[in-house]
Amino acid sequence: MIPKTNPLENINEALACVARIKREYGWLHVREMATAFERFPILQTLFARTPHLYFSPQPGEQKRIWATPRKKILLTSGANRSGKTEQGTAFTLHATLDALILKTMPALASVVRENGPAFPPLTPKPGRSLLIWVVALTSELARLLAEEYYLRLLPDPAVIPWKAINKAQSTPDYIDIHYPGDKDLKGPRWARIQFKTAEQGREKFQGARIDFAHVDEEIPKDVWRETLVRTADYQATILFTFTYLKGLTWAYDELYVPIVKGRKPTWEYFKLSLDKNEALSRGARDEIIASIPEHERPARVHGEITLAPANITYYPPNNISALPRKVTDPSARLDITPAGEEVAGAPAPNGPLLLWELPVPNERYVIGADPAGGRAQEGDPACAAIFRPNAGEKGRFVGFFHARCYPEEFGRALAAIGSLFNNAPIAVEANTHGTTTLRTLENLRYRNLVRQIKRNQLALDEADRPGIYNSRSTRTDILAALNNYLAANPVIPWAEAIREISSFIVNTTKDRAEAAKGAHDDIVFAMCYALLADPRFSNNAAFAIAAPLNHNTKTDDNSPITRMVNDAIHANNQNPRADRHSIITPW
Repeated sequence: MIPKTNPLENINEALACVARIKREYGWLHVREMATAFERFPILQTLFARTPHLYFSPQPGEQKRIWATPRKKILLTSGANRSGKTEQGTAFTLHATLDALILKTMPALASVVRENGPAFPPLTPKPGRSLLIWVVALTSELARLLAEEYYLRLLPDPAVIPWKAINKAQSTPDYIDIHYPGDKDLKGPRWARIQFKTAEQGREKFQGARIDFAHVDEEIPKDVWRETLVRTADYQATILFTFTYLKGLTWAYDELYVPIVKGRKPTWEYFKLSLDKNEALSRGARDEIIASIPEHERPARVHGEITLAPANITYYPPNNISALPRKVTDPSARLDITPAGEEVAGAPAPNGPLLLWELPVPNERYVIGADPAGGRAQEGDPACAAIFRPNAGEKGRFVGFFHARCYPEEFGRALAAIGSLFNNAPIAVEANTHGTTTLRTLENLRYRNLVRQIKRNQLALDEADRPGIYNSRSTRTDILAALNNYLAANPVIPWAEAIREISSFIVNTTKDRAEAAKGAHDDIVFAMCYALLADPRFSNNAAFAIAAPLNHNTKTDDNSPITRMVNDAIHANNQNPRADRHSIITPW
């Protein structure tokens, strides 16, 4: 039993105990501080009156956040129970309150300087108060942020007067902070901490000029961009704390990649892990880790930004999470503008063909194609995936065409791409819009079309037509080809492909694999169709594919496809028979 002391005695001894804990552990260790509180009750009073001043970051990444000077964006990916939200709250309150404390309470100046972050405290512009945003995904999460973090770490109102304003009798809409001594809260306001939610929509984020923002968890891109715009006037900082659960989203492309590639020197990235959270006992950490599925642990235990999300059921569950983390920029880009008449009064699209290697003469390629219905932004794009079967042990995808276009336009683009890749066999989905794409290819006399020749459930007149029929009876076999390919742990170089594979889930209600709500599946199926013609990955016993014509089959010099290739691909070259590499431009 630790002997208690008189709460009004030995204050110096109590503070010396705190200093010893900080010196030995590098921070105010939670369990050691609990012992100190029991021995010196006066400490509880001191800490309770200005709790944010005594928040102590743990050694490692938390302390690195505390030591970082002013930056535009502080991106913090953290595991569950890593302390990311608490340290984010304490950091925000330091930024909001420390200048006020230094200005009006000199007795606490040494505590501010010793425990505060290197980030310079904020001061209001003349004639206005500070405006701090705390942004959450939902009103429920905003309520949790307010009650469990901000209201708990705010100073005692007797020290710094403040009042939480609740318009809807639930989550505080904002907290108004006044100058010390303003007990009636009628004088000038020092700061307003305003709680906002992404579910309010981006319109509710317009018009304001903010001094600081704490964004907790990943919000929609439009809300993020609106928040970023609001920081422009005062060059405000955004502290973004989140657990990376959604896979390759906008946050990966627009925040993480620019930071790690050194493109944004005023942005900083931090990673907080559960297994290094000393606020929890080793036993508690082990228990939490054991409860988390293995494929979710990179994000939820180690705080990593991973290429696969952690909150969905994968298809297939054991392979997607194992994909090598190697996403690279394409080495070249070809803008294909299919020649021919305009469709529905709109010009043909400039859909990008992204290449990770240039076509090799006389090499065999296979192209899988998933057509689309048009150019509507809400619809699926059309996609062609170019597979090189003889590259390495299992082959690899070397390029993708991805654009919103009409089926006729896609057919012309496929003919051009196939010609570029040595008249490669093209496996086109024959459902709905695919019939128009296939008819366009046949009218252009493109000869290398993969044909499905046998499937018990197909009618006889469907058994030997060009194209792949994706139906309830064939869907599993089609997806099995990609499943088998992924089992070899190939490198998928395109981030967009990884993103789409990662958002392909098992819908237990429908009992089938499909794109998650709001996601697309065109890249997934284009890759599947490219692999179906390869016996290493397709289940030939259940799904037979007719042998396409040899890849060296020549197209008539006077055929529409030859003229289209000359017009569309070689448009900027005086010699229509020039080396095809000449039409590749650097990415």
